[in-house]
Amino acid sequence: CRVKLDEVNNEGAPKKDEEVKEEVPGLESVEGVNVGARCEVQPGGRRGKVAFVGDVSEIGSGGCWVGVMFDEPVGKADGSVKGGKRYFEAQPGFGGF
Repeated sequence: CRVKLDEVNNEGAPKKDEEVKEEVPGLESVEGVNVGARCEVQPGGRRGKVAFVGDVSEIGSGGCWVGVMFDEPVGKADGSVKGGKRYFEAQPGFGGF
């Protein structure tokens, strides 16, 4: 996930998009997550198995992501990202990052 830092300026007003800094998730954010492990994704209690762990440069500013193959069609993808690069195999609607 993306972590937005300092979303409010010194006056307490929301910062403009160009003022908001994004922290790109590093390897420590996925430490201990292993391909093939069962998982539950929050919010929503969506269950599945980890299908991919690693860098996905096509999502936001890049960084480490976990690809999940869900048990039910509660995802938004099929293991690929915009542009067509595939990170894992899943039926349409059964994958997500």
